[in-house]
Amino acid sequence: MAALAWYVAVQFLGLLAYLSIGPYARHLPAAGYTFSKTLGVFTLGYLLWIGTSLGVLRNEPGGVLLVLLGFLVLAAAAVHRNRGRGAMPPLHVVASTELVFLVTFVTWALVRFAAPAVRHTEQPMDLMMLTAVSASPTFPPADPWLSGYPISYYYLGYWMLSAIGLLAGTPPAVSYNLGQACWFALLTTTVFGIGYSLTSSVVADHRIRRSITAGLLTAVLVAIASNLWLPVQWGRAWMRGLAASPMATDWWWWQSSRVVNDAALDGRPIEIITEFPFFSFVLGDNHPHLLALPFLALTIALAFAVYVSLMANRRRPAIVFGALLVATCATSLPMNSWNAVAALAMLAAISPLVAVSDGSVIAARTWLRLGLLALLAMALVSVPYLLTAQSQLEGFLPNLFHPTELSQFLLMFGTLLPGVVLLLATVWTAGPPDGRFFARLFLPATILSGVWLCLGAYWAATGRSGLEWLARTAAGAENPLAAAFERWMAGWPVLVLLIAGVSVTVALMRSPARAGWVRTPGAMFGLLLALCGFALALIPELVYVHDVFANRMNTVFKFYYQAWLFFGIAAAVGIVVAWTRGGAMRAGAVAALVVLAAGLAYPPGTIRSRLLASSDSGTFDALDHLRRERPDEYAAIEWVRSNTRVNDVVVQAPGTSYDASSSLISMATARPTLLGWEGHERQWRGRSYDVLAADRREALAAIYTPSSERELQQALSAWSVAFVHVGPAERARYSVSAEHEALWNAVMDLVFDHGTVRIYRRRVE
Repeated sequence: MAALAWYVAVQFLGLLAYLSIGPYARHLPAAGYTFSKTLGVFTLGYLLWIGTSLGVLRNEPGGVLLVLLGFLVLAAAAVHRNRGRGAMPPLHVVASTELVFLVTFVTWALVRFAAPAVRHTEQPMDLMMLTAVSASPTFPPADPWLSGYPISYYYLGYWMLSAIGLLAGTPPAVSYNLGQACWFALLTTTVFGIGYSLTSSVVADHRIRRSITAGLLTAVLVAIASNLWLPVQWGRAWMRGLAASPMATDWWWWQSSRVVNDAALDGRPIEIITEFPFFSFVLGDNHPHLLALPFLALTIALAFAVYVSLMANRRRPAIVFGALLVATCATSLPMNSWNAVAALAMLAAISPLVAVSDGSVIAARTWLRLGLLALLAMALVSVPYLLTAQSQLEGFLPNLFHPTELSQFLLMFGTLLPGVVLLLATVWTAGPPDGRFFARLFLPATILSGVWLCLGAYWAATGRSGLEWLARTAAGAENPLAAAFERWMAGWPVLVLLIAGVSVTVALMRSPARAGWVRTPGAMFGLLLALCGFALALIPELVYVHDVFANRMNTVFKFYYQAWLFFGIAAAVGIVVAWTRGGAMRAGAVAALVVLAAGLAYPPGTIRSRLLASSDSGTFDALDHLRRERPDEYAAIEWVRSNTRVNDVVVQAPGTSYDASSSLISMATARPTLLGWEGHERQWRGRSYDVLAADRREALAAIYTPSSERELQQALSAWSVAFVHVGPAERARYSVSAEHEALWNAVMDLVFDHGTVRIYRRRVE
């Protein structure tokens, strides 16, 4: 019933969204129907967040119902105002969209039903975030792992999940799994619609079957295909005559997310994350990059709607979809700040794209003005998040030592790049670019990249901060700058190829020789997506974010993840267009599909491996495994939920990052503790964490190993502690003795005693 409730809730939101935008979407290839569900989910969560931030709503079922009522009124007003002028979406669009959503939702719901437990990597953290957001009736949401402070992380994606969970009536532990199934379905449905729309406007002899096939191909490339790690491993094993399969262990699939390998100057490996969407869903971490992905796809869909509207000189639809585009861009900061670059790129690109498409300076200026207003709106919308957010960001650093190897780059994006190359090739053959214009882009960009790296080397060799950074980064190296030069002499191909990709794409977009299908919105927008993909992949070659990791792991991870989405959509357009061209281009499309088939070997094997390794099934409850494996802790969780208030401080032993057995009470109930996963809190808050966490370790020691009643009372009072949890983790960490328990009994009341777990309540005189 829980899965049905989620399905019905999203369907209803999608219907309201379509009724609201349908009159303005008549001219769009899919009439806006394919992204209406994602827009409906976004609208509910966004309005609830804004309303709660302003203090006019509460983050509770009542607040959700008020937003839903307002959404219903808006949809009814739109229908009434446009009575007789609205348009139903084509039947085949409705049928194919609903089938894609149903199949993907049910499929992933079954996967999560068979492996629901939150027990590894960052799943406990993600459940804690969802639980905390769901339990916070007002803004800002409190941080259960650092009592007294609000969450300082990209929490809006969790807020969106929580809003649907409140609407569907499911607790956070169930919403965790059903939300992931829903997000998978939203992503596939939205990119299906983008692929359908782009190819429908490219191919002159529009055929329904071809457009639906293109949409399905887009969904497969973006959400289901993997990189080429597995087929390459098979090939290596076959060439070496090895009998061992790369799938021999339970977690064999993990290595596919580590295909780029950096190395320190002393040879130590530096972990670089190269996730792609399907890996993220299989892993099961509801992390911000995954939760934001459907809404980044929605941003692309809305940008295309604005572009088509301006090209057709439809100002009112352009303003409506432009406002929605601004809203999705504005939420990129609190949802996943890394997405802000791509979101702003989509927003900023509309004006020049219109200008180069038909020379419509008036339309371009109109959008430029709207874009400037959008930047102001983004700043205002982000204020609630920025007021309480801290960051580990300390600036940006030049990438002096770690150019990406070409083989590793191709291993990561090899499934998608053939289709992207086909898109560029088909456009080239229809209208070659101006060679001189290409040279004016490529040569200065290449030279400036070299100058940037040289300036970085100069800063590292002469500046005080640069010398300090170099000492940390190249510790023990005799001549680090010479090593940097040697690495770039061997590692320049990826940088040059990406600059060439950017230059060729821009040159093709403004080529005066464009004619016929190349001038269509689908072709031009497909080129824009390819351009964004090249640019996003280029960033980590030149610069990386200075954070607590002290390397480019996060930069590669987050920008490659977005590039996968842009490349995947552009690749689908390229394959379909090349197929319709026939001849050599069709042969190229066949080759691209063969490569895609290799990338599709990973998903079924991964799902099978994950399900076989799971010892949990038959529920959507992410905490149900605790009932069997840790019954005492599970009973304590249930007691705390039922007998404490949300803001009661329930102390536990400090948590350990990635340890699913630590900080269980705060994770499952959102009751704050003094210290949770310290490593993650430091990542979220940067240097300010040490100030915020000062004296908390000593306070916990005073609580669990008191030397006197007075010391215990002072610690409990100073930190507003309401309850003290004593379980196996606390006894092991603090070596709890009978004398300590005697002091607890003198100062506190024993209110829960179940097996290995006790909970004490502070007496308040």
